[in-house]
Amino acid sequence: KLTMEFQKAREEAADKALSEVAREAKIKAAEAKRDKAREFGLKLRETIGLRQQQISEQRARMHRMIVGKLREVIDVYAEKEGFGLIVDSSAVSVSGIPIVLYGVDKIDVTKDVVKLIEAQNKKSKKD
Repeated sequence: KLTMEFQKAREEAADKALSEVAREAKIKAAEAKRDKAREFGLKLRETIGLRQQQISEQRARMHRMIVGKLREVIDVYAEKEGFGLIVDSSAVSVSGIPIVLYGVDKIDVTKDVVKLIEAQNKKSKKD
């Protein structure tokens, strides 16, 4: 809307039928509208950037919380079952190559960990 107002004011300022004083007034009005449109654009970009940063920070907080809870369950499970290492088989390296290239299903503890998390969630809902 502001851009259209600026275009209209600029066209009016270019009217040859206007006196020099009227043309100068129209030019100043067009420049004011242009400046207002630029200011609005800047504020809009700042607001979008701020919101994107807030979303990113919220996503990181939620990720840390989820991973923290998951680690608590896995730590207890690993200690109880005597594991020295549990690896996230879905992880990928920086270059996009899977970290775990091969794994035997019988050593996959995902189902056991999921059951523990579900049991913990049921217990939390009852409390």
